[in-house]
Amino acid sequence: MSDTVDLETLERRVIARYMDKCNVGREVPDPIDWSSDKWADDWAEAMSAQASQVPQFPREQWIVHPNRRHYTLLIADRMLDFWDDLDEKQRTDVSILLSFGGRERIA
Repeated sequence: MSDTVDLETLERRVIARYMDKCNVGREVPDPIDWSSDKWADDWAEAMSAQASQVPQFPREQWIVHPNRRHYTLLIADRMLDFWDDLDEKQRTDVSILLSFGGRERIA
């Protein structure tokens, strides 16, 4: 078995650890009842009313630099090991690393 972990597996593991650390001691809100027909009907009506008024823009496009992303995830993973000792700025840095580290916006 190889010692290296593929990027997708590493990303899922680190983000799961981060979400676990962020939710410690907090109640998880109830999920939205997606089966509610009234909610779906209200949403469809609101979207059709706004469709002609909302300008459409192209979606953002990002590329991932695999080596940079891998190292970024390793740094974030190591910072999660010391989560209880981090101050608020350092915790914010972890979230920024996970969101933008090793990625580049091209459009």
